[in-house]
Amino acid sequence: MKKRGSSRQPLTWNWMRWGSVWLFLILIGSMLLPQAALAQEAAGESEKKTVYLTFDDGPSKNTPDVLNILAKENIQATFFVLGNEAESHPDLIKRIVNEGHQLGNHTYNHQYKSLYTDFREFWRQIVKTQLILEQIVGQRPALLRAPGGTYGNFDANYFTYLAEAGFAVYDWDVDSGDSKRRNVPASEIIQEVKKSSLKKNLVVLLHDGSGHGESVKALPSIIKYYKDKGYQFAAIPSDMKPVQFRLASTSKWKKAGISLDTAEELLRKSVAAWPNAAGERASTITALHIQRGNTTWQLKPGEFRYLEDQYYVQLRALTDQMGGKIGWDAKTQIASVEVGTIRAEIDLKQHMATVYLPRDEKLHIPIDIHMDSNTTQVNLRDFMSVLQYHVLSYAEEDQKRLILVE
Repeated sequence: MKKRGSSRQPLTWNWMRWGSVWLFLILIGSMLLPQAALAQEAAGESEKKTVYLTFDDGPSKNTPDVLNILAKENIQATFFVLGNEAESHPDLIKRIVNEGHQLGNHTYNHQYKSLYTDFREFWRQIVKTQLILEQIVGQRPALLRAPGGTYGNFDANYFTYLAEAGFAVYDWDVDSGDSKRRNVPASEIIQEVKKSSLKKNLVVLLHDGSGHGESVKALPSIIKYYKDKGYQFAAIPSDMKPVQFRLASTSKWKKAGISLDTAEELLRKSVAAWPNAAGERASTITALHIQRGNTTWQLKPGEFRYLEDQYYVQLRALTDQMGGKIGWDAKTQIASVEVGTIRAEIDLKQHMATVYLPRDEKLHIPIDIHMDSNTTQVNLRDFMSVLQYHVLSYAEEDQKRLILVE
């Protein structure tokens, strides 16, 4: 009788087969688990809720107390500062920046009527504050907040012109009510915050200006309230979509007319005050050296700027450095310059220089000019052409910039 063959496989074969299966599963798991962890981490990031505390009208004697509380809680915030207060408290502006907080522009003096009846005055105050902050900490912030908020104060043109100049205008989601009247008690401020609706991201309006000591008292409770609700805190980042009120159908103010051409010319003349890197630190360069042969002329910070890949220098500062003379006719807005054997007149309105050459010859050279309330800045390359020099090269070394001319 013929024996039937056994259907059982050798033991070693079974181990090999099942071992391969387990090895395959382990490999698949090793690939999927990190991806799952990353997905879970990304989901956690997207679910994070953030409060952006903002403080208006400072700095003042209340600001150090606010900064102390924020430091204790390890929280960054955003300070929309007034230019006149920044002038009075430069050390507090420096402290705000040094402790990792964000700066924003809140105009120079907060006077509603002058700010909202004529965009030219609003822009003048923005420019003045930008240059004050740049002088103190090297920043021209991109963040901007309108005193009283934009609703009923801004028309569409204000938004358009400010956006063209690179500003991000921020209103708020939560009004703490600390500016409804004088001396609003801390308890009322806290209750006003708590009754506000919640959402994923919240921009909260507070004040650290004079007369807001109660806001300081309320701050720890406000922070605790949002922490208990699962919120983290941060300064407003440069890439965040601005919180803005809807445009009111009618303005609270009768506004002076300004044409688009006039507005664009106004913005262009003040490009030196436009935001630098959305509020990030300006360059740490400490000196500009212009060298011709064995002669070097040196400009200090504040006497030059680097804008749109071009150097701009204070006309008077460089002329003085070069041993020249400068005159000014306020009526015609023409600056007269004499450096060595070169005599020129610079028309600040026409952006044109007239160079007077021997034998009564004249040479007309376009010159890019930026003006603010205190200084006239000219494009360095253009000014060198006026003086009959030619820029050879640029270099940067040991926190100074060197420009060679001949």
